[in-house]
Amino acid sequence: MNFSRRAHSAFAILFITVLAVFSILNFATRLPLFQSKLSQLSANSGLDDMIDTVDYIANASMLGEKELIYGHSLLQVLLGKKESGGFEIIKSDHGELGYGNFYPVLTRKVGTYALRVRRLQDYVSSKDGHVIFINAIDLFDRDNSSYDAYLPINDQNTISDAMLYYLQSYGVDYLDGRKVLKESSLQPEQYRYHTDVHWTVEASFEVFASLTAKLSDEYGLDLDPDSFYTNPDHYKRSLFPQSYVGFLGQRAGVPFSGRDDFLFIEPDFRTQFTLEYIRDNIEYTVTGDFNEALINHSYWDNGYLYASYLSGQTPWKRITNELSQTGPRFLFLCDSFAMPIISFLAPMASEIHVICPLADQSIDLEQYVSEYDFDFVFVEYYPGNMTEEAFDFFIR
Repeated sequence: MNFSRRAHSAFAILFITVLAVFSILNFATRLPLFQSKLSQLSANSGLDDMIDTVDYIANASMLGEKELIYGHSLLQVLLGKKESGGFEIIKSDHGELGYGNFYPVLTRKVGTYALRVRRLQDYVSSKDGHVIFINAIDLFDRDNSSYDAYLPINDQNTISDAMLYYLQSYGVDYLDGRKVLKESSLQPEQYRYHTDVHWTVEASFEVFASLTAKLSDEYGLDLDPDSFYTNPDHYKRSLFPQSYVGFLGQRAGVPFSGRDDFLFIEPDFRTQFTLEYIRDNIEYTVTGDFNEALINHSYWDNGYLYASYLSGQTPWKRITNELSQTGPRFLFLCDSFAMPIISFLAPMASEIHVICPLADQSIDLEQYVSEYDFDFVFVEYYPGNMTEEAFDFFIR
């Protein structure tokens, strides 16, 4: 009995010692970040700014975080589990990762959001422009996804269905990415990455081609009369086998998620652009062809291949087509799903402006659309991103 107590006490002391050492080392590695963030606070900074700073530091990368995630992921595989993080992430029978949810998915305030899009349309149409909503696919495909019965499936298609219903009721045009892909030549396993929330680049190309056809057939804006830009044969395709681990895979760990093949698509014809964008309150300007200006190769070094298109989701960006000053001017109000679509549209437009409210809400959309004349405003969102922050415009 005494030996058992001493063993328990020794283990407790050892555990506390290891935890204390780890905490000290972890704090030491974050100290430069802590000092840097504190130096950015001004004398006028309030309590909220201080809380935001502490929260940012607390959520920064932990010492040994990748190793811990990898170890936990390997354990889940050895135990034969199809869930990770307390059912935060679940795995389908085909190896696709998705979010788990024990509660029914609510449709949120999509009726309100659709009404705001209608108000946006009313303003844009007063300046002879048009608005089209683009619905991105959900992680759960009702026709093809298959999960074990005990897993809590997070089906967000109800959000998309409700959103499109209200948009139609309010007279707002839309393009449903789900329908586009089901009618395309792609197989269901090509719609999205197994390790990520995003649709694949090849799926994005299908949506781009469908959007181009819609603009011609329904609005008379024939951007591609000879079917040159939408012809897949006019693009270079580079396959990177087992090279991509998306957001869900990074959270769950590679042993649990596996890796995706990544197909990179770029034009095989002459292009020239200037890309301006803002990240972390710093404005960047890049000039060159498609590969030089619209693809940020620094993301490739970190494995973020999808985010290399237009440098991912940033608060604001503008693409100027240096080879065409007579094309239409577009505005995208969107999330990261739209970045490859915008990239493929760029050769046919004179300018494309991009605002991502989920990255930063400091841009006043109502003021912005009053300053420019846009031929088309595209509002694009994945159903999980249809939130108040995404539709914070034309509230009244």
